[in-house]
Amino acid sequence: MKIRLICLLFSAVYAAYCINSAFAYEEMSTSYGKVITGLTREESLDKFGAPVSASDDLWLYGAPEKFFVYFSGPSPVYLYPKFCSTSAGIPLELKAFTYSSGFKIKDISREIELLPSEPRDFTLGPGKKSVIIPKKAGEYQILGKYGRIFSNPVYITVREAQDSEQEKERLLAIDILPYRPKATPRNRITFMALGTFYNPEKNKYAVRDISEPAEWFLGSAQSFQRVHGNKIFFDSAGKFKVFCRYKGLQSFSQDVEINDRLPPLGHALKHITLLPEFVIMPSGGSVDFKGFGTCHNNRIDDVTLTADWDISDKEVLKPRWKGSFQAKSEGVTEATIKLDKIVSLPAKVIITAKQEGIAGLYEPKAAKDKRESPREDIESLKRSILSPGKRLKDIKITPEYLAIPAGMEGEFTARGVYSDGSETDLTKIGKWTSSDDKIAKVILGKTSALSVGESDIYIEFQGVRSSPARVSVEGAKLVSIIISPRNSKISMLDKIKFKAEGYFSDSLRKDITSSVSWNILGPRIVKIKAGAVQPLKFGHTSIFAEYRNIKSLPADITVIFTMEWLVYVIFKAMVLAILAVAAAFFILYILVLKERRRLLSLQRDKPGEFIIELYGNFKKILAIFGLGHKEPIAPLLYAQLIEKKLGIGNRLFLSLTEKFEEAKYSRHALYPENASAALGDYNEVTKILSYKFDKFTLFLKYCLILLNKKPLSLPSK
Repeated sequence: MKIRLICLLFSAVYAAYCINSAFAYEEMSTSYGKVITGLTREESLDKFGAPVSASDDLWLYGAPEKFFVYFSGPSPVYLYPKFCSTSAGIPLELKAFTYSSGFKIKDISREIELLPSEPRDFTLGPGKKSVIIPKKAGEYQILGKYGRIFSNPVYITVREAQDSEQEKERLLAIDILPYRPKATPRNRITFMALGTFYNPEKNKYAVRDISEPAEWFLGSAQSFQRVHGNKIFFDSAGKFKVFCRYKGLQSFSQDVEINDRLPPLGHALKHITLLPEFVIMPSGGSVDFKGFGTCHNNRIDDVTLTADWDISDKEVLKPRWKGSFQAKSEGVTEATIKLDKIVSLPAKVIITAKQEGIAGLYEPKAAKDKRESPREDIESLKRSILSPGKRLKDIKITPEYLAIPAGMEGEFTARGVYSDGSETDLTKIGKWTSSDDKIAKVILGKTSALSVGESDIYIEFQGVRSSPARVSVEGAKLVSIIISPRNSKISMLDKIKFKAEGYFSDSLRKDITSSVSWNILGPRIVKIKAGAVQPLKFGHTSIFAEYRNIKSLPADITVIFTMEWLVYVIFKAMVLAILAVAAAFFILYILVLKERRRLLSLQRDKPGEFIIELYGNFKKILAIFGLGHKEPIAPLLYAQLIEKKLGIGNRLFLSLTEKFEEAKYSRHALYPENASAALGDYNEVTKILSYKFDKFTLFLKYCLILLNKKPLSLPSK
């Protein structure tokens, strides 16, 4: 009974606490981490967002710290199946049910809103809310929302689409989106690389996102450098080009405009890209097109299922569902896609009578003996051009000679000349071959230079072979320069070393730091030599490297103020000041010693003059000690005043003064003994004078005496 009362009391307190506000909740610390209770699923979604993972009654969040949200009571909405698996690109249909009073079951599959754990990796199916199409492999969870109620989670395992056959596919083309993006400086643009693949065995085309494995390059028309990943940061205004490489194939470059003055970029659609751009397939085959829309704000949307599709000749190609078509009969037609008054460029579709021979357009096959079945070849030729009465006479390749650096690509075009004088572009439908695949490889006219040498290029279409065009592969060419680090903050005490790497057309890279010329772009607040940067003053500037007219993108350098630098400057100034003072005092001391020697030399040779000089020196010392007298006064009277002020009772200064008057005014001769007696009085008086002041005052007075180059004491001989 006591236990029940305690439980009721706890429940009442807990309920009162939780009802205080719409989002009142309780936090508990457990061995697994923080657990939050008292929230509904909708309140948790509004407050914390979508969970990292979820079970029937527990949601897990991972940022900014790991915690759980626990829900009491079962959800009245059920999503089935609870566990399932599929492949990327394969639609998956889920069922949703709810029950009302009386346990009546209701199918709400068409009304449920599906919430994947990674929304970007899924596309909603056409016409049905419960159909979802995964884009990439991984482990996912999906919640269903019905009004204000959330369902149980569904766990989905998505596998790669046709993993075992991807190695057999051939990459035909790479397209980069967004289409001609625009942005303001100091913004990042996320690019997408879409590869068009062809499987010769199944005569199937596929369009897949290859943004992550591709190599990305940024630059201008003359200089490119490799960047890390498809999220590219643009620091300054200008016009740039972006392209990528994947499995030896290079995409066409996408123009990018970075402008300080751009109008507000809205969400409106500005362009639609339709892929694949060119399709050849036999009658009865099928093809799946993809439509990608570029918005003004550079967002990329898959519009395959939302746009309207159109076929120029519906007798040749018939739709199965949006984006998917089946070949009805041989012929040529075009497919386009339209959304919000934006129409894509048409995709060319050629339907042949047989499957045989289609793979040969992309995969070389053994040549047949034309003499064995001339009638079959003629009929095949008629079917391929779809115009009875026309006969292919010759194929011309342009240009006839092409020089390409190793690792780069060139392009040939081929035109077929018919018996009626007309010409047709055969570049995309003829079978291209190279006399030496180790030097140059050609696919649909695009020629990849592999190693130095020369090779002949041919094209064959339905038994007619062209004259050769010559391709000459030269040594690898410097494509771009990248310097590192890209952004640096240094103090006035720091030195930083930059590295320049050259990317060559044969995909090799080399350290060219010592070969490039380093230049400063902006205020000259640093000096740089052989990549070593030394700061000169505070501020912001940029540097770039140049070699053979190829320039790198600039790297930013910011020289910042630090307390360490201030302490260093103060310490250095103090040391320099001390050294300067010491040097000055040393020089003055040398001069004082020279003056002392001069006076002592007078003591022996000119005793009278020595006494006069000695008295004058002492008067200047007294003036420095503040005992001078500005008004004219008799020497003896001045001596009496000084002795009285200093308390000198042995008449030392009077004796020195008397000797001074005798030397100056008397005509009788003076001897060195008289000079020595005067020197003794001088030294005794200066000793008494030094006792009358404290040490600090005495030090200052000594410094002043030194500045006046006067000796304070003289040695007695």
